[in-house]
Amino acid sequence: DVPMVAGNARTLLAAGRKLVSAANVWPYYDNLVHKTFCDGMMSSIAFLIIFQATVGLVLFPIASFRAHQFLLRRERWQRALHEAASARAAKCVDVLDPGLEATPTSASASAVCCRCCHCDTDSE
Repeated sequence: DVPMVAGNARTLLAAGRKLVSAANVWPYYDNLVHKTFCDGMMSSIAFLIIFQATVGLVLFPIASFRAHQFLLRRERWQRALHEAASARAAKCVDVLDPGLEATPTSASASAVCCRCCHCDTDSE
């Protein structure tokens, strides 16, 4: 029994040596390391550098410029809303008593709202 198992082990080890021999492993190593990593990775790194330069020097400034434009438009829109609210409050106060201070934050303007067609406030 032992000599037969030893013979089978020698046969398997000989086949294993052939599989891991340099002549058998070199083509796989050459294809994987040299062709894939060296050639493929170098072109990928070059593409990455070009992509990063494009994003950093072109797309980011465009995005920041567009964000600045948006914020300016939003500021104008907010200012117009505030001025329209002030104008509505002033019309409402002028209808009741032209002598009252016409500011949207004054207590008298919100307290004496006439509920006329000019005013959209719900305060009482």
